[in-house]
Amino acid sequence: MNTADHCIDYRGRRIEFPRSAVRHIQDKHSEIDPYLSRICDVLAEPDLVYSRGSTNTHLYYKLGICSGEFTGRYLVVYVRYNNGGRHIRTAHSTSTPIRGDFLIYDGTNE
Repeated sequence: MNTADHCIDYRGRRIEFPRSAVRHIQDKHSEIDPYLSRICDVLAEPDLVYSRGSTNTHLYYKLGICSGEFTGRYLVVYVRYNNGGRHIRTAHSTSTPIRGDFLIYDGTNE
């Protein structure tokens, strides 16, 4: 799978997509492997973005990326912020946003 080494998010920020994150997603969340090339789409045009302050991470959610048995589920991408950098950490599918995170962007109202 050929993936970009970085993405640009909805605010124009560069997000690094390290090979270690690609390997982690392939190893731990293999259902996302067919959608790896769409991760930048999630960051560029998310439906929702949540902040998880305890880990300095933003979670970008997008419906309509996954198909088959994952139709109707979000593709969620985790971006860690540290030392001025932004890096994709992981991605997986989910039916609903995780409770307890703070909503910072709602693209569904635009």
